[in-house]
Amino acid sequence: YVAAIAHRCRKSSAPHESKVTMVTNSCEPRRIQTKALETARIQTKRATRIEIQRIDGESIASRRQQTQIGASCATHSSQLRERSRLSSSGAEGLDNGCGAPGRLMRISGPRGSGKTVLLNDLGDRARDAGWKVVDVSAGSDFLSDLFHELAPQRELSGAKVSLNLPFASGEVSLVQDEPSLRDLIRKASESSAGLLVTVDEVQDAELGQMQTAAHAVQHLIREGKDVAFVFAGLPMGVADLINGKAMTFLRRALSEELGAINIQEVSLSLGDSFRGTGMDVSKDVLSELAEATGGYPYLIQLVGYYVWQRARIHHDDNPVVT
Repeated sequence: YVAAIAHRCRKSSAPHESKVTMVTNSCEPRRIQTKALETARIQTKRATRIEIQRIDGESIASRRQQTQIGASCATHSSQLRERSRLSSSGAEGLDNGCGAPGRLMRISGPRGSGKTVLLNDLGDRARDAGWKVVDVSAGSDFLSDLFHELAPQRELSGAKVSLNLPFASGEVSLVQDEPSLRDLIRKASESSAGLLVTVDEVQDAELGQMQTAAHAVQHLIREGKDVAFVFAGLPMGVADLINGKAMTFLRRALSEELGAINIQEVSLSLGDSFRGTGMDVSKDVLSELAEATGGYPYLIQLVGYYVWQRARIHHDDNPVVT
């Protein structure tokens, strides 16, 4: 096309000025085509970039989903399988009415033994049964967190209004009585099938605040309200708490001590986890992995996840974990 335009320009018999005009007019299609090509190139580049972003987004979302699947499958099922009896005890307490042992429970165990996972499972079961669940972690001021969870819109306790008029002035204090913890728990339990309060890391709780919470729950249970209270912590911390002054009520709580998980259960759960993500593992490999964890829940998480992560790299070539 360019050669043809140049040839037409050279062969023209018009005057020089006309030649310039002819060249200009003859090159106009070229400029139009060049502009069209540039526009098409930009549009193609933009469309390609959008498509790449879409593919990358899908890839990232897919990897994130796979990671979530791998992490959750390799951690939680192995713990909950062994802990199902404990979860069932708590769930039965909700169904069996006020005064059932499972409505007052203390859970102790070393770090990484699955205490928080068990609390979460109990909370999920309670929600499925129509109960309101409040989860807090003990600390220097955990009662404030508990108040906030029970009444997020709680107002300040007082306000002052000042009046300044030409003939008089004065100040009026408006004081609104704050609901007590017992009132808030009662209201929450009556607004649903019941109220479950879970407190984690009780070894960090201030004794006086735990006494306040325990006394409120104790009185509401005596009133026949559907209230359950489950607390968890390190063994020595739980022992110090229940042996503290005025803690007789918590001492009567159903005691559950978390230890190592049965190795056979670990092996079965890890196998279910890998198969749930499209992989397969031989019994020998599963036994080796399970033995490596020693039945310790946190090691089950680490071993399960990292083996799954490495196996995922080679999954397309070989879905069998070796």
